[in-house]
Amino acid sequence: MIQTPLIRYSLAIVCIWFLNLHNTFASNFRLRQTCPTNFSADTITAAFANPLLDLDEGESLSVLVNTNNCFGNTNRLVLFTKENGKLVSRYFLNPSMSPQPFMSRVASSVDNGELVSTHLMSEDNITFFMKFLLSLTKVKDIGCSTSETYYLKSRVYNLQKTDGSCQWFGFGLLTKELFNQ
Repeated sequence: MIQTPLIRYSLAIVCIWFLNLHNTFASNFRLRQTCPTNFSADTITAAFANPLLDLDEGESLSVLVNTNNCFGNTNRLVLFTKENGKLVSRYFLNPSMSPQPFMSRVASSVDNGELVSTHLMSEDNITFFMKFLLSLTKVKDIGCSTSETYYLKSRVYNLQKTDGSCQWFGFGLLTKELFNQ
């Protein structure tokens, strides 16, 4: 048992402080439970808008990927266009881009390049594209010898991101989903 008054007093102050702190935390926790903050993956995904759904008739969203590695570099492009109320995607190899993707705030136009495939987008494809975008925002450039720089452009959307992880290769996933390439 503690005999000195100073130690007992100090111990009592610490206990009171702790109880007040505990009550404050408990009170704040109870207040938070009454707030409508039910976040789920669906709510967060819904808050992150899909730029494909923002396209007006005749507008395009371009996804240009420049791949650099030890053997050179290549450009590939998927061009999403809203035509007659439907989303159409076109896959091009080696496009000559105009204007340069890093200087423009509009979708790239294809001057030349090999059209590989055309695809009418389904709801599943549009959902996959949203997942692709969410994954793209998380990639990092960590110094891999192969890097993919993504330029996503439309009237209302502008994103440039480099994947240097040697792990994701998202453009390959996108073309496989949309074009079976």
